[in-house]
This record gives sequence, structure tokens and C-alpha cells, in this order.
Amino acid sequence: LTLGLAIAAVVTNDIVVVSVFAAGLGSFGGLFHPAALSITPTLLPENQLQAGLALSNTASVAAGLAAPGIAGVVVLALDPAFALGLDAVTFAVSAGCLAMIGAQRTQAASAGGSTDGRGGFLALLRESKLLQAVLLVTAAANVTIGGMTRVALPQIAESDFAAGVLGLGGLLVAFTAGSFGGGLVAAGLTTTRRRGATAMGSGLVMAIAVSLVPFFGLAGALVLMFIAGAASTVTNIIVVTLVQLATPAPMLTCHWRRFLAV
Repeated sequence: LTLGLAIAAVVTNDIVVVSVFAAGLGSFGGLFHPAALSITPTLLPENQLQAGLALSNTASVAAGLAAPGIAGVVVLALDPAFALGLDAVTFAVSAGCLAMIGAQRTQAASAGGSTDGRGGFLALLRESKLLQAVLLVTAAANVTIGGMTRVALPQIAESDFAAGVLGLGGLLVAFTAGSFGGGLVAAGLTTTRRRGATAMGSGLVMAIAVSLVPFFGLAGALVLMFIAGAASTVTNIIVVTLVQLATPAPMLTCHWRRFLAV
């Protein structure tokens, strides 16, 4: 689909055609992310799962920080269609790597067998207080933090700080940079005994930092957004690890599909 999008960008300027390919990419992304989350616990032992998730998140954040600048140079120096074609090549490499992972997992499953996730997702949700709490907190966080990022933060950057688009971009970059640091911190917390308390504590730090953003000017807000990003990532990594360990392997893809929908 990415290659098709690149070809469409060269052959036609029709926004409808481009939109169809873009919608297809989004749809397959919705299939990819739950499956990717469900693979990780099958590749790592339990005592390495949190570190693996943290380092994977850190790599993704680092790519998110660097990729827009690199992509901008490629598009400026060459052509948007070429950039999309290059993107298609990276997807092909990724697909090849995932195919090799899938072959190894199939062999391991054949050798060791597998356990059923009896009762389905709803039965597990009724029985697990952890999953109920995570689902509730996820929904609340998406409403509050998501609302702040999309509505309040641009207004604060424009009106309170008089910083405009550059100020808003700086605040978002600060949060992302904090996420990078938080991933490294989470990777070092694998021996923590009280993971739930640690996740709750870092969540409270994030909440306090976010609530103080409007009151300390742009410089203070940048520091607070960095702290919020780091604390948010620590909480997310620990909670995802706990959920991965509490969910039967056959149900992981179904489970993450529902949580990502929330």
C-alpha cells in the first residue's frame, strides 16, 4: 500500500486516490499494533519482558524524534514520491524480519505446546481486577491527557505563553524527550518488587507535572512536560508488562485490540 501510495503520488494528483491508499495504510496499522504487542511476551522470558518493552519503546521514541528531520531532508532534496518509495522498502524489510520471527514462534509452539485462553476476553475481564483497573484508567487518561494535548496545550502555548506554534512544538518535543528518558528508567526497574505501587507513583508524578504546566511560564512548562513524559512512560511500561504477564498468550492479540480501541 505504501508503494501504491508512492506510485499514486507520481501518476496522479487525485486526492481521492491518495486518500484510499492512506486509509488502507491506517487500517493495516490497526491490525499490526495489537499483533506486535502480543508477540513480545513470546520472545522474552518473564524477567526480561519489562526491559524489552522499555527498550522497544525507547527505540520507537528515538525514531520518532529523528525521523521527521531525516524525512524532511529527503523530501526537500529528492521528491515526496521517492520518500514514500523508500518507506515502502523499510516496510518490506520489516515484513521479512517479522516472517522470520513468526517461523521461530511456530517451531517453538510445535515443540512446547500452548495453553488455551478459556472463557474469552470478557470472562478474563470479569475475573481480573488488574484488567478492570487498567481499562478504566486507560479510558480516563485518554480523555484527560488526550484532551490536554489536543485542546488545552495549544491554547496555553498561544495565549498564556505567547509562544505560538514554536512554543507548542517545544512542549511536545519536551514530552517526547521525557518519554525517551522514561523508557531507559523503566528498563532499569526490572527488579522492583512492588511494580503496581511504582506505576501508581509515577502516574501521580505525571499528573502533578501536567497540572502545573500553566503556572511557571514557557521554560518551566518545558521542564514539567519532560517530567510528565518520563513518568508517563514508566507507568505505561510497567502496566503493559503486568497486563502481558496476566493475560494468557492465545488471548493477547484480542486483548490489545480492545485496549488500543479504548
